[in-house]
Amino acid sequence: MAAGPASLHQRLETCAANVGYRGRVRGLPKEASGGGKAAHFLQWLCGQLVPANAFSQSELDKFEEMKKTGVVLEGAELREALGKIEGCSGSEGKTMEQLRAEISCLEQSVSSLKTQLQSINNIQTTLSVHQAGLLKEREEESLTHSHTVSSHQTALHTAQQDNEMVNSAVEGLGSAVDDVISFHQHPQGEEGGGGELSLFSHTSSEHYSSAEDAYLTELTAYTKKQFFQGIAVMAHTSGEDEDGLVDLNDPANILMRGPSSEQYSSHCRELTRLKNLYPVVESQRVSDILAEEYAEAVCRRAEELVSELRDTSSPLDSSLLRQHIGERRGQLSHLQSETCHLARQQLPNLIHDVATLEISTILHGDYSLKMARQDYFTSKQDTVL
Repeated sequence: MAAGPASLHQRLETCAANVGYRGRVRGLPKEASGGGKAAHFLQWLCGQLVPANAFSQSELDKFEEMKKTGVVLEGAELREALGKIEGCSGSEGKTMEQLRAEISCLEQSVSSLKTQLQSINNIQTTLSVHQAGLLKEREEESLTHSHTVSSHQTALHTAQQDNEMVNSAVEGLGSAVDDVISFHQHPQGEEGGGGELSLFSHTSSEHYSSAEDAYLTELTAYTKKQFFQGIAVMAHTSGEDEDGLVDLNDPANILMRGPSSEQYSSHCRELTRLKNLYPVVESQRVSDILAEEYAEAVCRRAEELVSELRDTSSPLDSSLLRQHIGERRGQLSHLQSETCHLARQQLPNLIHDVATLEISTILHGDYSLKMARQDYFTSKQDTVL
């Protein structure tokens, strides 16, 4: 729908004011109201009159300055400059097909250059990643090198200390050998004659062995005397030959030595098995005894009930019988709770205590004599030590 002359005139004034025009727009021609080419041109002109398409005041001032200095070309000079530019373009004398072929070639060249640029960018990215990896490896190698140098210095320092210790030990060994040689060297004669050297391997040790054997014999005799002298008097026995050291390897003393390790292990396993089996068997035995007692009690109670029913003096009142039944049921529940408490809490502890007592060994003998012997041996041991 075409705009009217008044609205188009008002729009043109508004657009002109937006681009800095301060005058008034004269009346539009009659052709503008008919919706023809003039109206379309005015509408296009209103669309182009925007601040972006207009010169600012600063730009106009610069143009005036350029005009005053003669930089702005006008007239023939402008046409001559434009002709030179068109002559340098190199497009004169070429047909449209040649221009299209040239454009196609240039497009292919641009595509090839873009492909090469992409390849160069990929190579650059790969090189950057490789460079980063090399830098990281270089840092790791630097750390490894510094750590290796530090370890080498530490090992070198330790080796130097060990070398010094070995040297000092060798020097000490040499001085010790010199001392031993000087200790075993025969004294020189009065006339200054040198004596022969005699090492430990040249010295007889029979004298030392015989002296050691004699010392051990005396020590054994003294120990026997200290431990066994007076033990007969204390034990109210006669003679000192009754007490002495016993050889446990003698077959006659097999009872004193006790069983072997295999027999002891077998006895331990059997004792463990019996210890684990005893609570179960004992609980079952107690349960059977309780069941038997319960059955006997039930039989006795049944006999009592039969005798009461046969007795003519027993009451036949149903209410009184129900009362007796309620009392008996209360007593029965109380007894059942007590029985359950005994069977679950007290009976296992009792069986455990009984099992402990069953495997306990009861010692028999003269404990006064045993204590006296213990005190005697303790005092003699302190004396010998």
